[in-house]
This record gives sequence, C-alpha cells and structure tokens, in this order.
Amino acid sequence: MMDEHKFVYNRHDNFINLVIFLNLIVCFCLTVFVSYHREVCCFYRPKRWVEWEEENDMEANYEAAV
Repeated sequence: MMDEHKFVYNRHDNFINLVIFLNLIVCFCLTVFVSYHREVCCFYRPKRWVEWEEENDMEANYEAAV
C-alpha cells in the first residue's frame, strides 16, 4: 500500500513540476515578446517617440515665431 501511495504522490509532484516549468517558459516568452514589441504597449513611450514629439513642438514653435 505504501509503495502505491508513494508512486501516486511522485507522479503528482512530477505533474506540478511540469506545470511550473511550462509556466516559466510561457512567462519568459511573454516577457521577451513584450520587450521586443515595446511600442505596442500603450504604457511605454519609446525614446524616439518623445524625441519626435519634441522636434514637432520645436518646429511648431519656430513656425509660430516666424
């Protein structure tokens, strides 16, 4: 009896370890995907967007002054 229970627990532990491992892989892939496509995220403004907006503001101010 004890050996059967041990085998069941062992299989259960292996299943939990497999689920945790797959979760880590999925989270890693999502992290890589999001960091690679940061422009898609609306909470992140890339540096070049900020520079582009500043250039537009400078051009608008220059045109307004002229």
